[in-house]
Amino acid sequence: LVLSAPERAMVGSSIEFDISIRSSMPSISKIVTYYGEVIQVYDSRYEVLEQITEGDVGQTVVIPLSISNQGNGPVAYSGDMNFPDASWTGGMDIENLTLQGYQETRANLTFTIPSDAVNQSYDFTMVIISTGDDIFFNNFTFSVRQFHDLRVNVTSAPPTVTQGQTAYVRVLLENKGNGREELSLTAVTPGTWTFEFSDTMPLIDHFSEAVVDLRLDTSVDTPGGTYDVEVMAYYGLARMEMTTVTASVKVLTRPDLAVLRSNLNISEEMPYVDMLVRITAIVSNQGETLAKDVFVQLYVDGIPIGQPQYISSIDPKGEESLTFLWTTTRSGVHEVKVLADYNGDIDEADEENNAASLVVEVENIELKTSPGPTYLIALLAITGAAAVAVNHRRRGRRTSL
Repeated sequence: LVLSAPERAMVGSSIEFDISIRSSMPSISKIVTYYGEVIQVYDSRYEVLEQITEGDVGQTVVIPLSISNQGNGPVAYSGDMNFPDASWTGGMDIENLTLQGYQETRANLTFTIPSDAVNQSYDFTMVIISTGDDIFFNNFTFSVRQFHDLRVNVTSAPPTVTQGQTAYVRVLLENKGNGREELSLTAVTPGTWTFEFSDTMPLIDHFSEAVVDLRLDTSVDTPGGTYDVEVMAYYGLARMEMTTVTASVKVLTRPDLAVLRSNLNISEEMPYVDMLVRITAIVSNQGETLAKDVFVQLYVDGIPIGQPQYISSIDPKGEESLTFLWTTTRSGVHEVKVLADYNGDIDEADEENNAASLVVEVENIELKTSPGPTYLIALLAITGAAAVAVNHRRRGRRTSL
C-alpha cells in the first residue's frame, strides 16, 4: 500500500481512512482503520536580487534579498552581518520574520559606508539562520570609491630677501581624500625668477599630509617691493583637478652707496702750495639693505692720497661723514675725487653714483728778498697789498666737475 500526500500538504494535515479486506469465503472479512499526518519539511531559498559592489563614503547601500520558504510549515528567520570593523553600521530587516509554508518575501540588507573608509575593497559576510537549523552564508566584496580633496597652505612666514637672493617658502599639502594622491606641483613667479620644489610630484597617502619647500631665486633686476607667487597643485583622476595658494615675498633693493657733489666740500677754496686742506664728504646708502665694510678713498688727479677710510656699516637710507687731509704740493688745476667702495667689493643696485669730484686751483706764491732792510720792508708791504688784491680778485674762481 503506497500513499502520497498532496504536493502542498501543510504540516499537521491528517487523514483517516478504512481498508476493508474480504475473502472469497463469505464469513471472512476484515476492516482496518489507518490514520496519517503530514510532517514538516524544511526548504528555505535565498537570493540576492541585485549585486551592489561599490559605493561612496557616507552612502547608505541597500541590497535587496528574496527569502522563500519552500517547506510546508512555518519558519522563523533571523539575520546577522559580519562587517569589516565597528565603523560600519547596518543589518537586515528580518527580525521577527516568520514565513508560512510556501510563502516568500522581500528583505533588505542595509549598511552605511563610514566617512573614514579608504579607497579599497572590503569583505563581509551575511548570515541568515532559520528554524530547522538551516544556515545561509553569503560573502560580499564591496569596494569604496575614491574621493579627492586636497588642501594647500603656506606655513612659513613671508620671506624678505635682497635682490638676487634666494627665498624659501614652506608648503603644506593635506590629502583629505580617502585614497592615495599623486600630485604635480608648479608655480607662477614674477619676471625672470626661477623656482624649484623639493619634490615636484609628491605621493600622499589617504588622510595624510606632506611638506615641500619651494626655492625662489629672485633676479638682481627685480625692483624693491612685495611680490606674489602662486603655487598650483594638480591632483585627482589623471591630475585634472587643481588647487592653488599664494605666497608673498618681499624684495629689498641692494645697498646703494652714493657720494653727492653737494656733500663734497674743501676747507680752502683757493689753497696755495704746501697748504694742508681738509676735504669732507658724506657717504650715503640709498638702498634698502645694510652696506657693510665700506672703504672710501681720496684721489687727486687719479692718484690715491693716503689710506682708504673704513666704515663698518651704513644703515639703509643712512649716511656717514668723513674727513680727508691733503697737502697741496703742486700748483695748478687739480681734480679731487672721493670714491666709495673703491675696490668694488660691495654688490650694489647702482654702481655709477659712488664718486663725486671737484676742481681746485692751487696757487704758487714767490717772495723776492733785497740786500738792505729798507728794501725788504718795502717789498713785504707791496707783497701784502698784492695778496689782498689777489684774494679779492680770485674769490669765486673755484670750479667743479
